[in-house]
This record gives sequence, structure tokens and C-alpha cells, in this order.
Amino acid sequence: MPRKQVEKKILIITGEASGEANAAQLITALKTKRSNLKFYASGGESCRKAGAEILYDIGNLGIMGFRAALQKIPQILKLRKVIKDFIMKEKPDLVIPVDFPDFNISMLRRIYRAGIPIVYFISPQIWIWRKKRINKLKKYIERMLVLLPFEADIYKSKGVDVVYVGNPAVDRVKITEKPDEFRRKNKISASRPIITFLPGSRFHEIEDILPVMLKSIKLIERFGDFVFIIAPAASVNSERCEEFIKGERLKDRVLLIPAGAHNSAAASSVVITKSGTSTIEMALVGTPFVVVYKTTPFAYRVVRTFYKRKEVSLANIVGGGNLIPELIQDELTPENIFAEVKRILSDHRKRSEILRYLKKIRERLGPPGAAERAADAVLEIMK
Repeated sequence: MPRKQVEKKILIITGEASGEANAAQLITALKTKRSNLKFYASGGESCRKAGAEILYDIGNLGIMGFRAALQKIPQILKLRKVIKDFIMKEKPDLVIPVDFPDFNISMLRRIYRAGIPIVYFISPQIWIWRKKRINKLKKYIERMLVLLPFEADIYKSKGVDVVYVGNPAVDRVKITEKPDEFRRKNKISASRPIITFLPGSRFHEIEDILPVMLKSIKLIERFGDFVFIIAPAASVNSERCEEFIKGERLKDRVLLIPAGAHNSAAASSVVITKSGTSTIEMALVGTPFVVVYKTTPFAYRVVRTFYKRKEVSLANIVGGGNLIPELIQDELTPENIFAEVKRILSDHRKRSEILRYLKKIRERLGPPGAAERAADAVLEIMK
């Protein structure tokens, strides 16, 4: 009679929507490979559906920038206590921090001193700024799992055990409705081109970016008869988005479709998206897009002190160029959004260049199966 496998506990630490989506894919892949794994997580609905017991619901915890960090201090302190208490009481067999670098890196020493191995999934962007963080990572983690091939080269050069797994978004981004089906479902005429706006998943992104997007609509609609869609992340408070839409008197001219980014973008002529993981997802969808971002002046100055490259979006970084327009900080104005949208829609040569560039980005993101490769790399550490 075969011996029953001893249950192994894995703690996964996420803090924002994009990291949680990747974590959920990893949990699913690990469960298919080993039946004796029990998952605990700071996460949300995606991790819960994947089979993790949620220790702390991250909700709108995702933060970026000084002001946003101050607003979230009570939640961060609560999350820290939950993680500490769980580690001391349950002694998990493995901890997997997922992205969320400022919080996760601050927890490494405590986890390490508890004698628990750490596999870090999704590298902090040390290739952009604060490169010395690699020293702390090298000291405390067993293995780093990276999404981009050049990240692996950086860690290898410093003697860190690193595995390039590819990007889980390649599997995650799925168009479940053809453009004509999407139009029928949302009662959109086939003759009206669609423009989709993706304001993000973090609280401060909605506050700082969505109002500028909405003001640009008033300019764009003079250029043609468009359908405008706002598609925030599922974690975003839709009522707050509705308040902004109502405040700009656009309630009858805008469709609000939470968590509808992929299908909406696939049916669109152009997309305006905040910077971040969504730029990789839009490259996979294949619709030309404009990248926008805005944070506090202080946070922007801090980042620019260390990061000198002009391009900031992950899509342009992966593509190795600048064909995807970026409107960052002071450049993010309604007038500039309108100008870039008009150029993409009017300049057929420019649009063709962008489409070829997006194809190159998709090729560089690696083949499907990133979560499965990441799961194999995790299980090697657990042997």
C-alpha cells in the first residue's frame, strides 16, 4: 500500500492585482503536479479560486508612489503582522514572494531566519533602479524566477540561482469573445470604431489618471463617431469610476466594463493604457496602444534620479525600442492623448510599424507554459 504523502505548506505573498494573477496561475500549476500541497496567501479572488486559503485580502492594497504608500500604511502594517504571525505559528515549508518588491524584500530576513526557504517569483526591477537590492536577494533567497531573459543574465552574473520561466501573461491573456460578438453583447454598431481606456488597478491610478483620460474623450469625439469604453481592473471600485464619469458629464457617452480589458481591447481600434503589466497584456492582444502614467512629483523625481532611460513601459523595454507612444507625468494631458490617438488612427504607415513592433514583443515574451515551468522550478527546491 503506497504511503500517503506528507502535506506541505506554501505561503504566497502578493500585494496587487497583476502579481496575484501570476500567483494564481502558479498555484494552479503546482496543484496539478503535486497533490500534497496546501496553499496560503495574501491575495484576492484569483488566488482563492486557484485553491489558496486567503490570510489577508489585498483588495486595493497595490501601491506606487509616496502619497499612495502613506495612505496604505495601516493596511501594510496589518499585512506584515499577518505574515509574521503565520510564519511563527505554522512554519510553512516554502515562501513564495510574488513581485510587490518593497514589502516582500523587507520580509526576507525574517523568513530566512525562521529557516524557511524562499523562491522569489517575478524579479523586482533592479535593472531599472535600486540595483543594490540584488545583494539582499542573493543573501536570503534560494531561487529567483524571472519573466524576461535579460533578467536571468543579470542574476547569473551575481551568482544568484535564477530560472527564466517566460511570461505567464502569454497563457493568461485570452480573447473569449470575437470582436463582432463583443459588439453584439454590448449593443455597439459595427460602423462605430471603439476606443478603450485602461486606467489601472491601484487606487491612486484611478484618482490621477482616469480624470485625464475622460477629459481626452471630449477632444477625441470631435474627431469621429467613436464608442468609448472604460475597463478598470476587477479590483477597482466601479462606483468611484462612475463618479468621475458623471463628474465629466460623460455618463451617456461612455461604457464602463470592469475586468473587460482583453475582449474590449481586441475589438478596439486603439487602446490607452496605464503603464505596467497591462502594456504586456496589450502587446499580446495586438491592438495599437498608447501608454500613460502619472504619480506624485516627488515620487517621479525619485525614480528619475535612478532611472535614466526615456522609455518606461514594459512593452517598449521588451521590444527594445520606442514605437509605442508614452505620455508620462507632465506629458500626460488630454491634448496629448488626443494627438497620439489621432496619429495612430490617421497615419497608416505608423500604425503598420506599431503592429510589426507588437509582433516582435510577443515573440520575445517566450512560449506558453510559463506557470508550469515556474512550478517545476519551485518543486526542485522543495525536494
